Amino acid sequence: MSVYRKYFPIFLLVVILVVAMWSTLNLFTGLPKGEFQESFPSPSKRYSINIYLVNGGATVDYAIRGELSYKNIFKRNKNIYWNYHEESAEVNWLDEENIVINGRKLNVLTDSFDFRYSK
Repeated sequence: MSVYRKYFPIFLLVVILVVAMWSTLNLFTGLPKGEFQESFPSPSKRYSINIYLVNGGATVDYAIRGELSYKNIFKRNKNIYWNYHEESAEVNWLDEENIVINGRKLNVLTDSFDFRYSK
């Protein structure tokens, strides 16, 4: 019996387990993408806030997701705003690092708002 035939089932099982674990972690930590609404560049165009409308389906209300996008292509976009029961976003930059989204002031480098963890 060749070495490949002997270890292939073990290799296949490990790959399936890794994919299953990655999918489960992504399911619980990731947010739905949503439908792109508008982009709001910072005053110097160094950052942008991309607003997405997330339709939860027939039994769940709409939500707004705000994603910080960097001009630097080597930095990964990050979610800084996630709020339920909203269908639109009012976005105003105060300066290069501070923004107000639907009345919530955030520093785009250090803050984020997620309705699931707010009081």
